[in-house]
Amino acid sequence: MRDIENSSRDDEFAERIAQPLRAPEVLAPDFEARLMAQARAEVARQRTVLARGSWWTRRRMVMASPLAGLALAAGIAALAAVSTLTVARGAPQAPSVAVLHDTVQLVRFVFADSSARSVSLVGDFNGWARERTPLHATARAGVWSVSVPLTTGRHEYAFIVNGERWVADPLSPGNRDEFGTESSVLLLASNDAS
Repeated sequence: MRDIENSSRDDEFAERIAQPLRAPEVLAPDFEARLMAQARAEVARQRTVLARGSWWTRRRMVMASPLAGLALAAGIAALAAVSTLTVARGAPQAPSVAVLHDTVQLVRFVFADSSARSVSLVGDFNGWARERTPLHATARAGVWSVSVPLTTGRHEYAFIVNGERWVADPLSPGNRDEFGTESSVLLLASNDAS
């Protein structure tokens, strides 16, 4: 009986928490204009940086899957633990502090199409599976959005509209694969100031 009461309380708590998350987002009337202006400015900034950098000073992007990123983080954590144990066995040392930085950022994808009945996001971060990341209609007609946690680095993606039409993001730099399929590219930099 007690388990049923606890389960019922847990369900009520989960429902209270979930209700605000299910509510449609209400965007400011100038949201789309501000978003487009900011996206255009970022694309222009990226092109300027790429155009003026020399071969020696140009930033390089290393691609790794989220699983590889987690494995790297686990390896670094294990290395830090082993070094801490080694130092602890030796002569007394001053205490040290290790700072770990987040490697995942929450990215909001927004798509606008007044004729869309459904929109989903596909990309290298979800195995290009159209059913894994559906976008949700916002309070503004024809505007869809979803937030996705992504690791820093280069990500390719596209939108699937009405379950069949493949659309690259018009506000993001594009990429064409060996079959001529166009997708968009997102370069996600680290938030670290160091």
